[in-house]
Amino acid sequence: MSEILPTVTIETANGPVRINESDFDAETMKLYEPAETPVIEPVKKFVTKKGKGFIVVDATGNQLDATVYDSEESAWSSTLPV
Repeated sequence: MSEILPTVTIETANGPVRINESDFDAETMKLYEPAETPVIEPVKKFVTKKGKGFIVVDATGNQLDATVYDSEESAWSSTLPV
């Protein structure tokens, strides 16, 4: 049966590479440290009536696109992920 060896990820010219920890040389290699990914909060969407149609707005009431929908159902459908 094979033995599972501990690994580390190093930076290379071609991007991060995972190697065996025993092969890591601190003098010639640099450990890979991923950049922090910012947390993006999803925009909460709401449907409201505008004139004879319906529009999609955010929590502050700003219209998110220029489309005016014929029905409330079609406005809500536009907010669903594709």
